[in-house]
Amino acid sequence: MTSRRLAVAAALLLVVCGALLITARHLSPGQSGTRTPSLTTVTEAAPSPSKEGSRLIIESVGLDVPLSAMTASRHLIDPPIIDAAYVIANIGVSPSHHAQGTVYIAMHALPDGQHGPGNTLIDPTSRTILVTPGDTILADGTAYTVITVTTQSKATTSQDAQLWNPNTPDRLILITCLPTPTGETATHNIIISAEIQQP
Repeated sequence: MTSRRLAVAAALLLVVCGALLITARHLSPGQSGTRTPSLTTVTEAAPSPSKEGSRLIIESVGLDVPLSAMTASRHLIDPPIIDAAYVIANIGVSPSHHAQGTVYIAMHALPDGQHGPGNTLIDPTSRTILVTPGDTILADGTAYTVITVTTQSKATTSQDAQLWNPNTPDRLILITCLPTPTGETATHNIIISAEIQQP
């Protein structure tokens, strides 16, 4: 793990409430997420984590979306496209290098009846999280088993030192927002932690 990635991960621990993984509102596929008034440029495009055609798949909930890569910028994670998932390239590692650290993947969940990849993880009526421990996640063909599924405030997420330790090998962290029932900006994240499936 490079010192640069450690520095970025440490910086994310200082993100203010609401700044981590902002929920996009009233967007069409291909548009980037809504920014908070106090924050500006948030992401920069990065190369695909591996080959063209990479996918994030959770068969148990019917999720199958493109998987690309992005960089966290100015202490903020905001996937640039609402209908894809993104490896956070400047914090963790790519799925093909899972033995060297944690793979971090972020994606949007949208309010007001809209649909982003993260919405597939949530029952729209009860807001129950549909992914459960034991489910399989395929990230660019690498299989992981879900270990824990939690929700926590964005303030807690930003300060969670264990979550943002990029040196934990063979671990996948999947992050999305938990949309509010009123359509307001999300205040909580869904955090899914998974471990590599052993052959």
